Amino acid sequence: MIKALLAGRSGVIPIEEYIADVMDRCPYRDPFYRLMHYHLKVSLPDRMLVKVDRMSMAHSLEVRTPFLDHRLIELLAQTHKDVKMRGCERKSILLHTIARELPPALRRAPKKGLPPAGKVLAQTPSL
Repeated sequence: MIKALLAGRSGVIPIEEYIADVMDRCPYRDPFYRLMHYHLKVSLPDRMLVKVDRMSMAHSLEVRTPFLDHRLIELLAQTHKDVKMRGCERKSILLHTIARELPPALRRAPKKGLPPAGKVLAQTPSL
């Protein structure tokens, strides 16, 4: 992949060409699977995971990405899109499998972001 990015004298190809190359290699024609391919090949490794890694290291946090186990990714890559997403319901597989084991209050709870680090540090007594 690094060699694909290095080209010509500038050493870098335009992002549009890089993404076009990745998508030209996509074996799928269905838009759902093309988007899945884009996320696995471009968005996750080049954006999301890099940001999580940098932010966690900057704040001395140990972060795990449990749903990125290669065996799970390979299994879900072969799973039909109707199982992955029922209508417009996101995370269908989680909601209809693992979530059944969680308490109802936890399943219904809204997402909660983390407070800014400065606020937490200001409220933390000195060690």
